[in-house]
Amino acid sequence: MEEHDITVLRLGHRPGRDRRMTTHIALVARALGARSVVISEKHPRLEKAVKEVTQKFGGNFSVRTEVKWKEFVRKWEGAVVHLTMYGEPLEKVIGGIPKENVLVIVGAEKVPPEVYKLSDFNVSVTNQPHSEVAALAIFLDRLTDSAWTGRNFKGRMRVIPVGNGKIVIDVDRGYLSDEECRRLLMEVGCEDYVISHVRAVAEVAVEIAKSCDADVELVRTAAMLHDIGRTKTHGPGHGYEGAEILRGLGFPENIVLIVERHVGGGLNSKGAAELGLPEKDMIPTTLEEKIVCIADKLVEDDKKVPIDREIQKLKEKGLDKAAERLQVLYQEVEDIASTDLDRLAT
Repeated sequence: MEEHDITVLRLGHRPGRDRRMTTHIALVARALGARSVVISEKHPRLEKAVKEVTQKFGGNFSVRTEVKWKEFVRKWEGAVVHLTMYGEPLEKVIGGIPKENVLVIVGAEKVPPEVYKLSDFNVSVTNQPHSEVAALAIFLDRLTDSAWTGRNFKGRMRVIPVGNGKIVIDVDRGYLSDEECRRLLMEVGCEDYVISHVRAVAEVAVEIAKSCDADVELVRTAAMLHDIGRTKTHGPGHGYEGAEILRGLGFPENIVLIVERHVGGGLNSKGAAELGLPEKDMIPTTLEEKIVCIADKLVEDDKKVPIDREIQKLKEKGLDKAAERLQVLYQEVEDIASTDLDRLAT
């Protein structure tokens, strides 16, 4: 879901008293689907603060202050909705309000009588004293049919939903601590033995990454999360499922692709289709993708094993091409590391 064609007009803002409240109105508007907020009074600091939030957390939201509100409302080509405790009940009129090209007026202390006349709808979320921020939130949720719940802002800072504590990703880095990864794995339902396995894989992957001069922290995070898809399936599709989980949570693509491409020696589009997965190439291409893929094959359960064991297992299953691909991948990473990876992993 992208932002709807909805603009919020904050009317009667008092710079000395309403900055916090008006800022919250702007943030609610952005989070719940509006594309912009305009403020009748001049307030450069508030405008700057909202722009900084948008730059950091994403979206195409815009803010303007010192807008001539009467002219703005009269020129609006669409429905004008005024939120007021004296209006008609929300549940009575919501069905008649257009879903797009809507101007929502949110007043401060006193609203000029002219606003009521200029509005197509004077709407009351409740006729009891309440916060205009709460009224705006409820109205936007109802107007957009809660579409905001499925929106991905694709910002630099992304908050990952967990039941306890907080996990925040800075996309410029994209890395989490081992403890944050463990908490996330537990949150989505990973079993203890899976968590023990990924920890062992991460240890091996980090050692290989150091020898290859690769991005160690990227490798560490991706290795810790590489089997998150086992909450959906323990079959060869768990890499794809894990990638979908992480995409849904807003993880950066460099981590997602490592998870998606770690199964076997990687899956080509034909092999993926034969397994009932989307017909797409899931073969590791970056050094970090290759490292995590190899590290996973050097760990069985939570014990380190030689690569020949995994290659032999693939051959016994009749997967000769996968075994060959894994052997080539292993040799490539070993050449870059300039050391025996089996020895490094023990």
